[in-house]
Amino acid sequence: MINIISTQAHHSKITGPAKVFRNLVKGLDKIGYPYVINRDLNATKRLWIHDDITALRYMHRSKAYKVVGPNLFVMPSDIPSDIRFDGTIYLQPCEWVVKLWQAANFTKCPLSSWAVGIDTDEFAPSSLPYSERRVMVYHKERDPQELVCILETLHALKIKYALVLYGRYNEREYKEMLAKTSFIVWHGCHESQGIAFQEAMACDVPILVCDVVSLGQAKSSYRFSPKMLDFSATAAPYFDSSCGIKISDLCELSNAVQQMVDARDRFHPREFIKQNLSLERQAKALVQMWDAWGLTLDAGNNEKSIHSHPFSIPVSERLIATVKKVLRP
Repeated sequence: MINIISTQAHHSKITGPAKVFRNLVKGLDKIGYPYVINRDLNATKRLWIHDDITALRYMHRSKAYKVVGPNLFVMPSDIPSDIRFDGTIYLQPCEWVVKLWQAANFTKCPLSSWAVGIDTDEFAPSSLPYSERRVMVYHKERDPQELVCILETLHALKIKYALVLYGRYNEREYKEMLAKTSFIVWHGCHESQGIAFQEAMACDVPILVCDVVSLGQAKSSYRFSPKMLDFSATAAPYFDSSCGIKISDLCELSNAVQQMVDARDRFHPREFIKQNLSLERQAKALVQMWDAWGLTLDAGNNEKSIHSHPFSIPVSERLIATVKKVLRP
């Protein structure tokens, strides 16, 4: 049994971290593995702190075997100094981010990669004939001048497209657009997993990835240290030739677009998702993180919660915080 500590449990807004929580729970339900949500940190042998930084501050008091992440910190330098990682495994969504943290000298606990599963029931292929679909251009935190180049290339090739800008659509709209899409020209920044990207693949929509090669290509609000800007990165960490085409130079775009049009039958991205990122497979992969302590998946099926108290800040800590507030000048 896993005790899941997540701030997303009661949030209705659909975000990346929310998808990590929801899809993991869906996967655990599918494999019939027991879990509780936001219980006391000592309620079970297995503790997963998904994204709750407050819980991290008190996890050293827990006797449980602890797995944390991935939706906590972008870089090790963001971690408050008072958080201890004794006896913990820290999850990152893919291998290139594990290497990034190693390069940034994170040594407080072992790092491991784990990506959440994708819901292939909710994101399924469209029945719309291919001839009635159009290309989607997806733009996320990249150089706007490059986007202009992409659109001009599609104009020159006389290809109809719909432009999707990150952060300016909701999930219902995204699903509706995917149902009308033949393939995607993905112009996105580096991704640690890329759930929206993978949901498109689950709909069996091939993707032409205008890939990044380093962290410095992102046009985002987060500021990496100058020495990290050249670190190798990708917009598609889970991808192979059955999913579409990757290019890193827009000079290759026209030829790549033509290949996507001419050879569409050779791409099978949904099968890639079902084989590598199904809800069941990735739920089991998370449970197997506790193998590091000799806690097997089968044994966990029979475990029970020790008590039903919800997670809360210890009384002593709340009293100290209250006193500080009263005494504050």
